[in-house]
Order: sequence, then C-alpha cells, then structure tokens
Amino acid sequence: MPASPWPLVALVSVVGCRPASGHVDSPRPPHSMHRTLIGAAWDDPARCSTAVAAGAAMPRSRFRLRAASWNLEGFPEGPLRGASKDGTDIEWLACDLLWLDVDVVALQGLTLDRHGLVALDRLVTRLGAGSHTTWQWQVDGCVAGSRPQVAILWRTDRVQGSLVVSHPEIDLTAPTDAEHPDCPGRRGPALGVYVRSVSGPLGFHFVTFALAAGQELDALQARRAAWRQLGGVVKARARLRPDGDVLIAAAFNSVGGRGEERVEAQAEHDELKAVLAKAEPPLTLLAPTDACSEYSYNHARATDFMVMSGSSRAGRGVTPRAAGLCGALHCQEVDPEAYLALKQLSSHCPLVFDLNDLPEK
Repeated sequence: MPASPWPLVALVSVVGCRPASGHVDSPRPPHSMHRTLIGAAWDDPARCSTAVAAGAAMPRSRFRLRAASWNLEGFPEGPLRGASKDGTDIEWLACDLLWLDVDVVALQGLTLDRHGLVALDRLVTRLGAGSHTTWQWQVDGCVAGSRPQVAILWRTDRVQGSLVVSHPEIDLTAPTDAEHPDCPGRRGPALGVYVRSVSGPLGFHFVTFALAAGQELDALQARRAAWRQLGGVVKARARLRPDGDVLIAAAFNSVGGRGEERVEAQAEHDELKAVLAKAEPPLTLLAPTDACSEYSYNHARATDFMVMSGSSRAGRGVTPRAAGLCGALHCQEVDPEAYLALKQLSSHCPLVFDLNDLPEK
C-alpha cells in the first residue's frame, strides 16, 4: 500500500504550561471513590470493564486512523505521587486504551526492567484479548531499566509497523554509556516506527521520546537543545523511507525554569513554538480542545500539544483532544484524592488525534 501523498508532520508533545484561561474555579468534587465521577471508563476499573464489554468506546468518524499519546510516569510502579501499593492497574490501563479505540499509541515514562517488561507484555496481552486481535510493541534502544523508556504499541488488524529505529540524536546530555550507542546520554533516544493503514492510503512516521523534566537550569537547557534536533530526526526518518508525513508524540516537559534563569512555563511554550516554526519543514503548534493534559496536584496544566505542517490534508479540520480527567473536567481544579485514576493510572491524560484516512479515488 503506498504511503500517503499528503505531506503531514504532526507532533504530540508533553509540555507544561499554565491553563489557557488562567485559574479556573470549579465545584469541589466528591471525596468518595465509589461514585460515578466523570464516566465509566475513568471512574474505576470495574465500571470500565463493564462498559467496554458492552461495546462502549470513544466515538470517531469513518475513514479516520486514531493515534494517541500517554505519559504513564512510573509504569509499572504507579504514578510518582500518591501511587497505590499495587502500582499501575494494568487491567484498567488496558481497558481505557480499548475504550479510547486507539490504532497506535506512544507511551512515555516506562521503567522497563524485568518487572516492567513483564507488565508491558501483560498489558499487550490484555489489549489483544479485549480487541480480539494481536498487538505489537517496540521500546527504545536503552538498556532495560537503566532510565525511563518509551514504547509504541499498535493493533495489527488496523495498521502495520516497520522501520523501527532509535534516534539518539535527540539526547545531547553528557555521555554516560559509550557502549550503548542508542542510549548515550542521560535521557534516552527517540523511538520511531513507520505506520501504514491497513484499510486506507495513510502512511506516516510515528516518533516518541521524553525530554528532561524539572525547572533546573540543566533540564531547561537540555530541552532547548533537543528541540533543535527535531529536524534532524525527521530527516533521519525520511532517509529510512521517503515520506514527509511524520507524527511525533513526545514528553516535552516544558515547565519553565527557575534559579539562574527564571522562565515561566508559558514563555518556554512560546519559545518552543518559535523553534518549531523555524524547523524544516515549518511546524505549527496546535492546542487540544481542552488546554491541559496533566493534573499537577489539584490544578491542571497544558502538557500535550500537536504540531502539524501547514499543507497537511491528513490532519486538516481535525483538532487534538485530551481524554480522561482533562477532557471530562475541562481542566478545572480538582481534589486529587477524589479520583482513583490519578493514583492507579497516571496524573497525565491521554491525547488522541484522528488522522484522515480516506480511500483513494
């Protein structure tokens, strides 16, 4: 099947900045973990399982291929703050991915030591059982468990994946492991897969990575350096297969800086937009329908975005959407103790993007 003739470059990023409308007051949510709060898929695992078994799923139009991104921050031990003693709820995570009805998904923040790899394999097994098809997964080229890793998963009845390559050029931090060229620095490489639709003409490179987190000066500088490597990663993918369509789903962690160089998160976000606009090809940062994708304690912040080339027909007229708590609560402040998903899944929310996959005429 030929790759899409439409030049597309889209990027899903995980960056931190203030909500677009500033502080948003909201009614105090209930403290009970046993009430329906925002919808069956996100309230608790039992409700999700019942809903998905009955055929419930996030709606989408025909001739769309759904890509998603989700920062699982500490998988499989659980979210970094307030994690349950049992870690990430794998069954619930699989159920939510099935409810999201994703074709291909990028996951960040994975600890893939022996325990983590077993958990990831269990997740894929559950996805296969729930969708009655097989799923494949690939992780970046770092040594398992040496640092947080990224992965790409896809369901084989809807898309094909090939040309799986790690791209260490995204990580310009100080060398730490010369014996592993895919993982030379402290952060880790990008991971790329070429995705082709089974039922339509769409084909694109799908890339994910995670940049340095935190407001320290070295983290801020590492993020800035990585932004300027995006063009090189896109060109490297094009050398593998001459297709200008690229979708990047990444944890940018742009939360600003403090100390020696104080930078507000919004200012870092604006700087990122400017750098992307100067990339080749030029990229435009798009905001999701709800301008947040993470709950940091009780308040929401915008941590996921999509960037597209201006000439893309595959993404024309499509708006990224934040799912989970972010979409359901529209970025209002919350009582974090009232939402089980923040403790057993992630404080980040998945971002979904439906690409046009119209059949050829």
